[in-house]
Amino acid sequence: MKNLNVILLALLSLAICFTSCQKEETLVNSGVEQLMLSTAENAKSGASTCQSCPSGTSTGGQLITNGDFSQGNTGFSCDFEHLPNAPTMAHGHYSIRHSGNLANDKWCARDHTAGATYGKFLAMDGGATVTYNAVVTPGLTYSFCAVVNNLVCNPNNYSDPVIVVKQNGQTIVGPITLTESPDEWVLLSNSFVATSSQLTLTIESTSHQMLGNDWALDDVSLVACCRHLNPTFNLSPSSNFAGEVTVSATAVSNLDPAYHWWDIFNSSNGSVSDNSEVPNNSTICCNSSTITFSNNLVVNKWYYIKHGVWNECKSWVESRKAFRVQHYYAKDGSPSYEVEVKDIDFEPTESYLKEMEKMSQELEN
Repeated sequence: MKNLNVILLALLSLAICFTSCQKEETLVNSGVEQLMLSTAENAKSGASTCQSCPSGTSTGGQLITNGDFSQGNTGFSCDFEHLPNAPTMAHGHYSIRHSGNLANDKWCARDHTAGATYGKFLAMDGGATVTYNAVVTPGLTYSFCAVVNNLVCNPNNYSDPVIVVKQNGQTIVGPITLTESPDEWVLLSNSFVATSSQLTLTIESTSHQMLGNDWALDDVSLVACCRHLNPTFNLSPSSNFAGEVTVSATAVSNLDPAYHWWDIFNSSNGSVSDNSEVPNNSTICCNSSTITFSNNLVVNKWYYIKHGVWNECKSWVESRKAFRVQHYYAKDGSPSYEVEVKDIDFEPTESYLKEMEKMSQELEN
């Protein structure tokens, strides 16, 4: 009977401990518990996802390096003092942290990056400003997003950060107040049209309170959003009746800025079978939507023009047109000419497209 009582007491102690431990885990954001997050749970730590480019557009390459802070203190600047691996932080400091190394017993946060069990984020003690710089294309639409979190555990009731995002000094997100409760990552997102080739993007807390006003930043993203590119163009060949030909070409208008590549080739009966460049006519690249070729062009001979277009999120596409100018005499004996123009069907091979894409990237850089 004595052994039975011992067993019953042990079971009762386990039940009490299980209940109290559950309660404590609910109230306290344990670093050990956070580091053991599964990939699925970690993905849920921020329910919102980045705003994608609008339907019907293509997404360009990522312009923010180290947006998830996995590479540490690089790819951005901050107007606070950096404290690498410091056991504690004070007002005016920032550091790259993870869930098990928060440096403040009043802070609670889980990493937001999906799949990063030991993922990092940028932690700031006070009203810091984080700055990113990027080279962009004026006239293109860009999509920005990031997530932020109030680091202070609920219910301390400290001062809340107030977040504002600006591009070249113009507010695109906020002000947004980050409350202690619920403890969650808040999505910042918006799109804008670039007006300058140099972009300065700032994410800041505009609050200047010293008690509280602690916040985290993660998964910063900036991509271009590009619409369909049309490589077609219009031709205007002419002759001076001395056997010399001049041809002008004008690209159709595209909804987004694009780079243009032009060249002129000899043609066999309006096809691409000859494919030799016409001498003394330089390839024209990369910002001209209207061009003129006039060297070594003669009447009664076929030529074709190749026009390629691309931008930072749409790969090379091209079109080709052949033309010929022929002289003739009208019934009254006066000289005249007629122009023949025809589209050339061209199915590029995969290797050709790779070659053109490589060339366009080199030209762009």
